[in-house]
Amino acid sequence: MRTALSLTALLPLVAAPEAPTFAVESGTEVTKSFGQILHLELDAVVVQVNGEEQEQDEIPEVVIDDETEIVFSDKYVKVEDGTAQEIVRTFETLRDVSMQSGPGPDGETMEDETEGESELEGTSVRFRWNAEDEEYTVSWADDEDADPSELFEDFDVDADYLYLLPEDAEEVEVGDSWDLEASVFDRMSSPGGDLAIVSGDEDEDDDFSEQFRDNLDGSLEATLASIEDGVATIKLEGELTTTIEQDSKPDEAPPELELTQTFDFVFEIEGELVWDMEAGRAKSLELEGAVNLDMTQDQAMNEFELSIVQSFSGTLSVGSTFE
Repeated sequence: MRTALSLTALLPLVAAPEAPTFAVESGTEVTKSFGQILHLELDAVVVQVNGEEQEQDEIPEVVIDDETEIVFSDKYVKVEDGTAQEIVRTFETLRDVSMQSGPGPDGETMEDETEGESELEGTSVRFRWNAEDEEYTVSWADDEDADPSELFEDFDVDADYLYLLPEDAEEVEVGDSWDLEASVFDRMSSPGGDLAIVSGDEDEDDDFSEQFRDNLDGSLEATLASIEDGVATIKLEGELTTTIEQDSKPDEAPPELELTQTFDFVFEIEGELVWDMEAGRAKSLELEGAVNLDMTQDQAMNEFELSIVQSFSGTLSVGSTFE
């Protein structure tokens, strides 16, 4: 017994990491719960006919709410040198509920609710790291020989917020800041990538999401705020914009009619990523921010032009927990 105790005393102490890095052990399974709530209210309406602004009556009460819930588990089958070589992801909950309320034709308040679902819910996929191509291959977890699905095309294997960490983590000290690409905002608000949550026309949903992502611009900064009791806190702050333009002309409309709808978003966000230093992974993420949206509908036919701009303001809340 004394020999064992003496040998134990001579073992070197394992130093805790001094910066947030990915260090999950093989075989670890983590349940990741993500939520997003968007709330918008109509503030102003501007109508122009042939370039002349029209006087408006009282602004109607219009409210838009959208809530997304995503839950999946990641099993890190194999991890080597800080890289997940193989992950099995099981989708447990994939849902979206949108609600819009406003005045009806008779003055009464009308509500329109749509629910989004995904055929991925209840399935499992396998990601394998291909060192030669430096990318992950994706297959169904229970049938790896099956033909790849179109659903796999826009997956984001990184649901661990590794893209928020500094490139040279070992050189970063408390108080240091680094810039992040605007595209990470879309990744934070769309964990796992495109999970095929469809609530209406699938092509329109895909086009909206693609333009939202491709047209993101602005600045986003991360700061290592503290490392205390085995937990690192990274503060996030930024202002981002994006624009989506859609041809909303009905199929039965006259050929000379031009009808487009444009969505201009502005996000001012702040929040924090909490990193479990011992487990080597994210613990939680919280983002809050103000949102402004200008929804513009332009209509032109022969010599007639109509422009309607509806300005909304509201809030965005994004949160996640890892267990």
